[in-house]
Amino acid sequence: MKLRMLSTTIAIAAATAVSAIATQASADPRNPYRSDSTETRPTADLIASGLFTLAIPYVASVAVATQSPNPADHYLYTPVAGPWLNLSHREDCPTSGACSNETAYKILLVADGVLQGFGALEILSGFLFPEPTTAKTDSSSPRVRVVPSVADRGPDVTALGRF
Repeated sequence: MKLRMLSTTIAIAAATAVSAIATQASADPRNPYRSDSTETRPTADLIASGLFTLAIPYVASVAVATQSPNPADHYLYTPVAGPWLNLSHREDCPTSGACSNETAYKILLVADGVLQGFGALEILSGFLFPEPTTAKTDSSSPRVRVVPSVADRGPDVTALGRF
């Protein structure tokens, strides 16, 4: 008997705790068909700006990778990590000074890698930190509309509704 009472008490306590923690819809007492509930969705603005921030430098990287004879530039096909791989695999300039623009290329690679990284972080943050939204449902009451229509065999009547 004591075991049964203890298990019943634990079950009631657990149900009370779960109902207190769970997010419940708040019903409008004036309209029993309307309810508000809170839900989370990925942050669309953050994802969109991340895609833009990632795509612009990545498209430039792909353009360089397709036109460049340097084998290290083929790493630029890889998004986010490509500029850093390119930077680590670039050959050193010979002492004769034949590669006068190499410093500028390295600066552009760093900027490319930083921008692609920020874009990827923005996209990831858009999913990791969703925005709460309130979803309102209003079914008012069941509605039925009867409207005239034309069928294959002539005039007809169609019933449309929300139940």
